[in-house]
Amino acid sequence: MNIVRFALKIMMLFMVLGLVSCVSFYQADSTLQGRDKKYDDYSLLLSHFLGIYPEHFQYVDDGGIKHPDELKLFKALEEIYVRNLDLIGQKDQGEGKLDEAIRVIMFYAFYAQQRNSGAFNAYLASDLLPVYEKNRHRFLRVMSEHPFLISSVCNRLNAFFGFEGNNFSGKNTFVNNNIPHVKKALLPDQQEACLVEFE
Repeated sequence: MNIVRFALKIMMLFMVLGLVSCVSFYQADSTLQGRDKKYDDYSLLLSHFLGIYPEHFQYVDDGGIKHPDELKLFKALEEIYVRNLDLIGQKDQGEGKLDEAIRVIMFYAFYAQQRNSGAFNAYLASDLLPVYEKNRHRFLRVMSEHPFLISSVCNRLNAFFGFEGNNFSGKNTFVNNNIPHVKKALLPDQQEACLVEFE
């Protein structure tokens, strides 16, 4: 089982690196610039996840050394997060756009956990469960398609209960009501990876 999990992590890493390479090519080709802002969003999110900082998100100190501009980066990542959250809340979104926005918000859960981002972990503790409740079947389907996100997504769903001292009493009811849906949508090992986050 450990070997399988290790192999899956390696495959995930290659997938992320492949996406970054494709998006970097996209950004480098001036003929493609401006056609679709979402690729710039993906490039920034994945690049920061991997610790790669674009030139316009760096500054030069008095000694001529470049440093990442963390405040500028955070504001840009926050804007991407809010924009995709708003897209999910709009009723007139097509299915493809809605699925895409949900994937982005789910990736933020993974990003926040791996990068230990207190701000995005807090945002998601408040925002993610309402997204799930309004789009339950779609949410679970998207999660099943990206199993490496399951633990971090379910961790943030669980964080809703007790966040800022609220909603303690609703956790057991939520879990009991949703176990049948989770079992229907996810494979057994995926179910376990999710439900363990609520223990």
